[in-house]
Amino acid sequence: MNDRERLEDVEHVLHGDKGSGAAKNMGYAVYVTVLLASTYGFTVARAVFATSGPAWIDDHVLTLPTAVIGVGLFVASLALARWAGRTRGPVVPPLPWTDLVASSDVDRARSLRRWWTYAFVGGLVGGAILGAVIGGGVWASGAGSAGWFVGAVPIGAAAGWLLARMWLEGQVAPDTSGTATLARVVRPAAGSLRQLRLDDLRSHGVRSTQMGGGVLAGDLRAVRLEVASPVTRGRRLRLQAAGPRAVVVRRDILGLRRAPGAFWTGAVLVVIGWAGVAWALTDPRVPVALTCLAMAACYLGMGAWAEGLRLLGDNAGTPPMLGLRFRTEAIAHLVVPVALFLMTTVGVSAIGLMAMNNVGVDGAGLSSAGPNGAVPILAVLGWCLLIGTLLAGAQLMAAFRGAPPVMAFLPEYGPPMMIYWYARPLVLASVSGGLIVSHATAGAAASTAAGSGMVTGMLIALVTAIGAMAWGLRSVKTLEEAHRI
Repeated sequence: MNDRERLEDVEHVLHGDKGSGAAKNMGYAVYVTVLLASTYGFTVARAVFATSGPAWIDDHVLTLPTAVIGVGLFVASLALARWAGRTRGPVVPPLPWTDLVASSDVDRARSLRRWWTYAFVGGLVGGAILGAVIGGGVWASGAGSAGWFVGAVPIGAAAGWLLARMWLEGQVAPDTSGTATLARVVRPAAGSLRQLRLDDLRSHGVRSTQMGGGVLAGDLRAVRLEVASPVTRGRRLRLQAAGPRAVVVRRDILGLRRAPGAFWTGAVLVVIGWAGVAWALTDPRVPVALTCLAMAACYLGMGAWAEGLRLLGDNAGTPPMLGLRFRTEAIAHLVVPVALFLMTTVGVSAIGLMAMNNVGVDGAGLSSAGPNGAVPILAVLGWCLLIGTLLAGAQLMAAFRGAPPVMAFLPEYGPPMMIYWYARPLVLASVSGGLIVSHATAGAAASTAAGSGMVTGMLIALVTAIGAMAWGLRSVKTLEEAHRI
């Protein structure tokens, strides 16, 4: 009896004559994805490109800087996929299958093929669908020819396949360099599957089960503990004595020094995100969707710097070690992420203003300058403060969201309610921030009075930022009161 027949016997014992239904499950998942992408994704993409126009696409999308940025983002996505493979890879069979089937003398590539097929089909089809949505949106909006659709589908499929392979290679050899990992992608996947170690399969299986349980229960702390990397740097650094509030700030700085990956991840996200926001402030033709994505990147970047804030929310209800009020300690934990955000955004804006002055650009927002350039500087500082306050409120909402609502555990409303409960701070930061920036830029471009449209937009942003901060502080108070006896 060969390996194929032995695996068929195992499948028959587990699932009977009907089999595992893997092909049926994958087909249904592809069907639902295509249905949603064709109804919602294509409609949104077509609207974005139709409002932008062919001239804007030629001037801003089909350029060398945009191509360089796109390649850089894709390389960063490959690195992220490899990192994800170190924590939870694409090949995660159930623990009994690992102990009883994968550990036998059956060819490991054949015994693990089903789980790799899930990831392979997901990456290939997902990339092709994304390419079809973007290329089809450009074609249907009249901003480009049919070549966009014809070229985007294979490019998207190839990108999805490469991401899936990097994900697998990150699980196979988590300790190798990124260059070596990329070099192994060209080999057949069967060779990589045979190199998967049983200990790694067991650890990934246990981690996947615990992460799934944490997601179903709404226990974000359990999920973060599973994906957190061990601290290997700065172990000799010690927290220096100071006042209660200063110690909280020093603790957050020490945490970033011990986790340089979190610091640089936040820096890259904030730089990319604020570059998009600054671009939207100077050009009213930038699509609103792109501005919302830029705001989402800023939110995620500040979140990478706010680990101390999340830890305080996780430990809500425990006796305070420094004698500070819970709300006071929460505000103290905002000092480091907000300060880093302001320094990064001001620096990026200053570089952008110098570049605009060198090329003689007169944008609608940041570059509406006075004789000495004082207005742009004030506008930059104003927008940095307003967006920083909005994101700080969203971070408070995320760190102190508490337990999920009861409706999240009902069969009828559970998954959508859980997604909404988790994504609410991100939606607030990205959608409201993106709409405010786009509205302010459009108002400045359409206003006859110099600067009146931008001032109106900044007033709206101020009200929104104050509301987000009040909502975040209310979340802190609610969580604190929930733990009182």
